[in-house]
Parts: sequence; C-alpha cells; structure tokens
Amino acid sequence: IARAGWPVVAVASRDPGRRARFCDLVPTALPVASPVAVLDRVDLVFLTVPDDTIAVVAADLRLRAGQCLVHTSGALPASVLAPAQVDGSWIASFHPLMPFVDTPRAVDTSDGREAAEAFVGFAGATIAIEGDEHLVAVLSGLAGDLGARPLRVPAGGKAAYHAAAVLAAGGFVALLSAITELGRASGLDEATALDAFGPLVRAGLNNARSLGVPAALTGPYVRGDRATVRLHLDAVEHLTTATRDLYVVAGRSQSDLAVSRGDLEPDRADELRHLLDG
Repeated sequence: IARAGWPVVAVASRDPGRRARFCDLVPTALPVASPVAVLDRVDLVFLTVPDDTIAVVAADLRLRAGQCLVHTSGALPASVLAPAQVDGSWIASFHPLMPFVDTPRAVDTSDGREAAEAFVGFAGATIAIEGDEHLVAVLSGLAGDLGARPLRVPAGGKAAYHAAAVLAAGGFVALLSAITELGRASGLDEATALDAFGPLVRAGLNNARSLGVPAALTGPYVRGDRATVRLHLDAVEHLTTATRDLYVVAGRSQSDLAVSRGDLEPDRADELRHLLDG
C-alpha cells in the first residue's frame, strides 16, 4: 500500500519483532503495541488478524466520526466490525484474490526494480470489496492503484465467494497433488508431470473462458467410456485415499455435466456412476 503511494503512518502488533520487520519495509510507520493507539493517528485502519479474532479485536476498538475500519477476511462480511462503529464512520472488507505463500519474496525489492513495479504480484489480481458504499468507493481506488481489479461482493455472498476462492487456490493445489501422484504411478517425477499435464489445465481454462464451463468438458465421461473409467479406477485403487476420492468426485461431476450438455445419455451416466460408487 505504501509503494502504491498511500501514506502508511502506524502499525500495531504485540510482537516487537513483527513491528520492527514492518518498519524496515515501511519506515514511515510508527510502531505501537496496541491497535487502539493506531486509531489516534489514522483515518483508514486495516485489521489484518486471523478470521476468528476479527470480531474480538474490533470489539475493543471505537472509531471516531469520519474514520474507516477494514478487515481482509475473504469469508466474513464487513458487519463483524460493527461493534467498533459510531455515527459517521464506515466499515468494509478488502480481500485480495491471490496466494500469499512467501511474504518476504512478495515484498522484496532488492533486485533493483522501481517502486512502482515492486508490488507486481497484485497486477491483474482481483480484490473483493464489500461494505459501506462510501468506503467501498475509496477501497476500489486503492485496488486500482495496486494494479488490481476491484470486485464488489454483496455481504450475503461472502461465504460462497470465499469457498470458490479456496477451491480455486487450495483445492486446485490438492488436485495437482492427485495429478502428480498419478504421474508418479506412471513413472513421471513431479516436474515432468506438471510440464506434461499443465498445458491441459491451461487449455481447459481458456476453453471455459471462450466457450463456457460445460462446453469445455472433454474426455471419457463425455463419451461414456466405461472400460476407460474402469481402468482409471484400477489405477487409483492403490494410491492415497485423497487421490481416489478426488477422482471419484470429479468423475461424478463430469458425468453430470455431460448429461446436462446432452452428450451423455442418462442410462449411460448411471452406469458410470455405478462404477464410481463401487
């Protein structure tokens, strides 16, 4: 946020090491131990604690008129911050749809890039925003300054939105784990399997974008190939339970999509499901 040109003037953490690390990255920030001390110095507060503690911390805060409070949870609505509100203050949520698996790498600028390029990881990303309309407009501007696309999500849609995000991130990694395990069963190491099957993943996403999700489906479930599915089930039989379960659940979903598309007769789909259930 600082590199995007927004002044970051204070940071609160109970951990002195975290405060020092933050101030190394953002020298303009005054380090304090209590979040209450931040409220005396800023107009816009980001509450970036784990989801289960957002409401607890917010209950100890009291905004002043004109002040804004934002959390970064993907699943929770802005309303969990309501205990901190007063008349004339605003609350919202701001959730970047991107993986933060290596924070030091994400913020490192030691390679000499210009500051404007330092947060390149946000470029093209989506940031889901929900809450009071005035603050949503402000945060949409921040998302744009970060190089991201703002996505407005209604409060009632946050849980479903976040479940989709988890499937797209962690769920996809779980699927990759199953793919690479099957690759090892066929004699391929992880890197080779990812190189071999990665283009199929990209092609499927591109086809879904251009044709729609159901039309992007291809493979034995579209054709109703029972013998092929039986061979697959034999292959996953001796692998981990997670891989077997993923294959079976994905197979059922593919059968349903193929039926809805009109490419697979319901009776044939029932035969495939019988194999999968077995």
